[in-house]
Amino acid sequence: MVLTSRDRKTYIGSTDIASIVGLCKYRNALQIFNQKLGISQPTSNNNAMKWGLKLEDTVLEAAEEELNLKIKSKQVFASHPLYDFLGGTCDAITECGTLLEAKTSRMGSDFTKDSVPDNYMIQVQWLLGLNNLKKAYLCVLIGGQEFRTYPIYFDQSLFDKMVRICISFWNNNILTMTPPAIQETINIELPTDVYILYKNIREIQETISNQTAKLEELKNQFSTLTEGLSEIRNNGELIAKKTSSVRETLDRKELEKVMDLTPFLKKTEYTTTRFY
Repeated sequence: MVLTSRDRKTYIGSTDIASIVGLCKYRNALQIFNQKLGISQPTSNNNAMKWGLKLEDTVLEAAEEELNLKIKSKQVFASHPLYDFLGGTCDAITECGTLLEAKTSRMGSDFTKDSVPDNYMIQVQWLLGLNNLKKAYLCVLIGGQEFRTYPIYFDQSLFDKMVRICISFWNNNILTMTPPAIQETINIELPTDVYILYKNIREIQETISNQTAKLEELKNQFSTLTEGLSEIRNNGELIAKKTSSVRETLDRKELEKVMDLTPFLKKTEYTTTRFY
């Protein structure tokens, strides 16, 4: 059923699907959960996204010319006929009933001659199912100079599976306000620029770790050689001072023996990233 645009918090959209099923490189189901409930704000558009939006009409015009198709409608919102919390907006639908999705890519490393990234494939399949269409073209402008079109045909079994997953996510997580579990391992091929960031992070981490160990070793040597001195000076210049301090802490185990600490516990949920 085709509708007007809606608040994205009120439905699961085409750009949410890959994250919910674990096929998105940049977001997971927990982030979608937080955004739908207003716990966190939607990700703001970066420069690539902003230019992608500005170039959308240009890409669609190129698709019309290359594919010899005529666009009938743009920015068409549709919802599932049975579940109004499942929806999505496609970029365009042609007069002959072909769906068009426009994308831009800086390097095109995720695109091969015959295949597109999984998250885009999932997005297009979702939109085909909602609009009851059988064929789409994913239209991509790569590096501002290479234009490609990829035909995608509707897969009913895949769409039905996505619908089941999203119904479960909506009913069991969104409506009950129960955060979904994050998948522990997702085997994906990272874009080149993301992998380079990872390598730089690891290099700096290793340098810090090595330097920290070396620093502790030198400090221990210094303390040993200056044992018994409270101030260390070199030709009158103060270079180090040793001080003693006492830190008081609560013995939680002993405290729990005499009182219930539950009313005083504060729960904080957070996610950390550990690099290997």
